[in-house]
Amino acid sequence: MNFIHENLKVIIIAIVALIVVIIASVALSLTFGGQTVRNLTINDISGTVVIIRGEKQFYAGKKTVLQSGDVINTDKDSSVRICIDADKYISIESESSVYVYYTNISDRGDVSVNIACGAVTCQLNKSLKKNETFRVKTPNAAISVRGTVFRTEFELADKYMGYENVMLTHVQNFDGSVMLQLYSTEGEKVDEPMLLTEKTSAELVSCDEFSQYGYLNYGLNIYDLEEITLKELIRISGEHSIAYTMDELSSAFRAVSRAAVTEGTETAAQTEETTLTSDAPIEETTISRETAVESSEPVETEKSSTTLRTAGTTLETHIYTTFPGPKWWEMPNDNPYDDETDAARTESVTTVPQDAVQ
Repeated sequence: MNFIHENLKVIIIAIVALIVVIIASVALSLTFGGQTVRNLTINDISGTVVIIRGEKQFYAGKKTVLQSGDVINTDKDSSVRICIDADKYISIESESSVYVYYTNISDRGDVSVNIACGAVTCQLNKSLKKNETFRVKTPNAAISVRGTVFRTEFELADKYMGYENVMLTHVQNFDGSVMLQLYSTEGEKVDEPMLLTEKTSAELVSCDEFSQYGYLNYGLNIYDLEEITLKELIRISGEHSIAYTMDELSSAFRAVSRAAVTEGTETAAQTEETTLTSDAPIEETTISRETAVESSEPVETEKSSTTLRTAGTTLETHIYTTFPGPKWWEMPNDNPYDDETDAARTESVTTVPQDAVQ
């Protein structure tokens, strides 16, 4: 009794602290359905996809669990779909390089999808909670959402509309609304954030001379979309109701597919016709090749030290994508992992055997 009496104040403080912890845990559980640890898992994959994690790299597979800071690279004719918390999805298209940050829900619940090149389609089946954020970033744009389906594509064009080294971000919004923030080539915000409404698209253009919207809230025609995008929208529509019906998407997909087949057939026919009607003797190609092989003069090949696209995604040949001007990791943001982005600048990585990574 004397012990309790002498330490009564300490005991009361401990009890109060325990009660506060219990209440906070219950509140967090009610808010986020009991989930406090964020989970990013690959649930669909096609072709060759390479993950860079620090100084290691390995081939991705279905059920691969991603860590914050992982770089995802897709090869030609390859794609990958990432599931977040069972209600958010990131579908990465071929020849893309994407860097993903995230924090656990108990630490706020931020997701930042950073596109170095290529395109992603994001699907949020539920509106974000009050403390959560979901952003897609490119070198000249930031897209913030609460609950929507949209596609973002980034490319660095050597020449565009008479200008050089132009950063181009295209956003196509299929459901809900998104907020767009334009950035200059110096990484500075340009104008106020703009709202992109449902079934519309936008182009954000940045170069040394100017930064502006090429267009904003431009009517979106789904018959102008590519097959891969329509295929993803059809899958999304089967899982979650969006602004376009399954019939609309299926009709557009069939039309685009037929157009692609027709175009391919016409191109092959034109090539064959050109070959058959050519007056040039067939032997010329052989002579030209033999001449080139037998030439005593060395053939000089110009090699570039910097690549503007991902130079393949195999373990042996991958070179991390770099751009002149600001990188997306240099853009102003609320990312708590900024100190870890030095790994993204590494151009040589250590090979990790595929069977060593589970």
